[in-house]
Amino acid sequence: MEASRQIMWNIGNHLFLEVATLLAATSLAAGLFFRVTTWRHGVAGAPRIHRVVRLLTALRGIFNQRGMIRGRIYLIMHRSLFFGMLVLAAGSALIALEMHFKMAPPRGASYLALSLILDLAGAAVLVGVALAVYKRYILKPGRLESRFSDAGVLALLGAIVGSGFLVKGARIYATSAPFAFLSPISGAVSWVVSNLVAPEGSESFHAALWYGHATLAFAFLMLFPWTNCCTCWLFRSSSAWRRPGAIGPPWVCHSLERPLPAPFRIAPGSRTLSPTPAWSAAGVKSSVPFTRGGSRSLPSP
Repeated sequence: MEASRQIMWNIGNHLFLEVATLLAATSLAAGLFFRVTTWRHGVAGAPRIHRVVRLLTALRGIFNQRGMIRGRIYLIMHRSLFFGMLVLAAGSALIALEMHFKMAPPRGASYLALSLILDLAGAAVLVGVALAVYKRYILKPGRLESRFSDAGVLALLGAIVGSGFLVKGARIYATSAPFAFLSPISGAVSWVVSNLVAPEGSESFHAALWYGHATLAFAFLMLFPWTNCCTCWLFRSSSAWRRPGAIGPPWVCHSLERPLPAPFRIAPGSRTLSPTPAWSAAGVKSSVPFTRGGSRSLPSP
């Protein structure tokens, strides 16, 4: 028996999928338009040279995830979430291509390898969510604000991946797939489901789980451009507006051959940070209180 999977198995009506896809695409387009409109406010001061290098710098920052990391545990967290969701999104895109463009689905060894990779990607996302919860709600670093929306995003990510494992496990149980051991997490879930659901109710159980999982996934797509879900993608996008080797804000484009002076200095005997002459010329006018025992956000030019 060749290993494979039937697309939309046990899901007869495609109306839900078509309506949800339309809503998600509309929200994504509107969110992208809003983001691009915001970015274009800064285009006037952006350099028009070295575009390819600046773009590659931005992509490198996005994919190595080091620009906003303080500590190894946070790097593991961000990379687990980023690459795990990236692989799961690629798997979903492959299914969409198979549905709409009649591409041949993977079979045999390629299907088993894809199934294992998606299992591991889902596990990576769950590890990232667990580390994020530990960071925000157990360690509680002072520099990090935790809002209700942050908890909602983490809960949504965990629910999407968890329900995905349930859907896959229920399908393995309902179809008696012989290669379940090559998808270790989904195979374990199918064993749990087999002890909770009678065989005659397995297909109904799978269908209910599928609709729940699809609802969560499309909700995530609709919310993606409007929440901090896209932080991993957008944080380093400002690199695309800088010259190679530039430091400081994009509109103050000095090169490393002429280092930018320190933006603020401490006057002798003073407890105030004052802008240096070079940064005063760039538009930094205000001084800010300075305390040696803590940190304070500095105004941007």
